[in-house]
Amino acid sequence: MVLVKNYLGNIKMMVNKNSSMGGTIFWFGFHHLREMLILSKFLKSEMTFIDIGASQGKFALFAASVLKKVRVIAFEQTSGQLNLLKNIIALNQFKNVEVCEYDLFKEEKQIEVFTSNDSALHKGHHEGLSTIYPSNARNISEGIIEFKIFDDIHFDKLERFDVLKIDIEGAELPALKRMSKSLLKFKPFIIIEMSETNYKLAGYGINDAIEFFSQFGYKSYRFHLNERRPLNSYSKSGSDNIVYI
Repeated sequence: MVLVKNYLGNIKMMVNKNSSMGGTIFWFGFHHLREMLILSKFLKSEMTFIDIGASQGKFALFAASVLKKVRVIAFEQTSGQLNLLKNIIALNQFKNVEVCEYDLFKEEKQIEVFTSNDSALHKGHHEGLSTIYPSNARNISEGIIEFKIFDDIHFDKLERFDVLKIDIEGAELPALKRMSKSLLKFKPFIIIEMSETNYKLAGYGINDAIEFFSQFGYKSYRFHLNERRPLNSYSKSGSDNIVYI
């Protein structure tokens, strides 16, 4: 692990420079730049930013650093990423980040999580592959972790819910369905990773996710430089970060 003192210009990060996300941060100083540019335009003081699948905190830490009065709630449970996230929060002395040491799903239960150590397939170690849906490419156990239901815990506690980023490798729709009360009440700006491959392993497809969002009146957009453009088609092979408004 090495210290990067200027992630996005003002955040200290501990990264593995030989990994997928860590290497991008080490060599280029950012990861998911387009998404950060969009968020920098949208985030306002006093907002609540919820990061589901926070990993080492790329989005959560950015939100916390943009405006010190933004409240950030980050969900992460895989031990390696959780410990790294907590250490980086302490390193930056952020007081506005709450870490929930569990992940979200359609029911409360403990589930085994899997990842991949195939460096050839992913061009190095990839720290963002943890999933509850194993496959030939992701078959290395990371242990059993705790899953809970968002609305059961947070609906009555939230005064605001302005931005949601969710990336949990196929479990997005099951988790979102148990956030329905919160989505209906607050209508947050959403950034979601959509992957037909991951969704199929979970037993649904992109069209199911589209239908879910449509019932709340959401419209979808794709990132282009620092702008969002209406989305007319979805990738059926890779994965995309999509904005829903």
